[in-house]
Amino acid sequence: MEIVDKQQGQSHKQHEKELKTRELAWIQNLQTAYPLGLNDNIMGKGNISRTSTVNAFDIVSKNNRSKRSHGRRVNRNKRKHHRNAVSFKDLVSIFKNNGRHHLLCKLGTITATKLYSIWKECDTISHYSPLYEAALIIFAFCSHKLFPKIDKPENRKRQFLKIPYINKGIDLIDLASIFRHPKVTKQIPSYYENIEPPILSYTYKKPTRGVIFNYTDVTKDSEINSNCPDSCDCLSSNYRYEPCGHVITGDLNIVKDREVIAFLKKGPKYRPAAKINWTECRDAIEKSLRAYCRKWIKKEISDKSCKKGMDNFMKIAMEIVDICIKTP
Repeated sequence: MEIVDKQQGQSHKQHEKELKTRELAWIQNLQTAYPLGLNDNIMGKGNISRTSTVNAFDIVSKNNRSKRSHGRRVNRNKRKHHRNAVSFKDLVSIFKNNGRHHLLCKLGTITATKLYSIWKECDTISHYSPLYEAALIIFAFCSHKLFPKIDKPENRKRQFLKIPYINKGIDLIDLASIFRHPKVTKQIPSYYENIEPPILSYTYKKPTRGVIFNYTDVTKDSEINSNCPDSCDCLSSNYRYEPCGHVITGDLNIVKDREVIAFLKKGPKYRPAAKINWTECRDAIEKSLRAYCRKWIKKEISDKSCKKGMDNFMKIAMEIVDICIKTP
């Protein structure tokens, strides 16, 4: 705020004119003339809201703004410059003096641009160089940071694990949760493309139609005419089917044994229930899992050294199976 006092010997009109002059100067500097601001009655213009010929943008200061310079801005982030100053030789010395942990911690603070140059330098290190061990660790870290593995939908395809359904003990073991157990999934090599748990596929025993009835074998016989008997007792049977002259019936009264009748009443798709035998269940799971791991290694195109890792996968899984069997 500017204060304009009345000078000695100055008349009232002169003081009032000086006030209006200073007011006009501030209106021009701040550009507060209507409609940009609230100042409507302006000296030399009158009420500009009532005069359409007056342009408010003409009531501006005639003095040009003085040029100012901020000078050269200096980046005072010394920590950032210090991180960028790390070279491959510095990282090697950290590895030799402090170990792998400090080396990886230091690598985690380096920018991606600097990591790329270090990564290219590591790629030139020979296998016979004394720096190869450190270069290998640095190269692996830089590759993981600069080129992260992108999860693809095709890597999420699950494979089938076929297990014979011997008895209900297979269900009580709950294999699906075992293959998702952290101790089991931890044994899968990290470089495997497909690490999804398998889909359980059960193979069941033959139903009643495959044990008692023979219509499947008869229909598949290409030489049925020559394999049929020359004579039979169908002519004297009360269950004879007239159009063909042989016994073809669904009447269970033809069977005399009550237990067999009760068994046949359950239908041709019925499978006899077996008692739970934990030993048979464990053997079936172990055999199927071993075959599954063998196919898994073959699909991943792994070397023989990978077999040891998959043996640990199978070992941990079977240990949990044994726990489930002991505490059903």
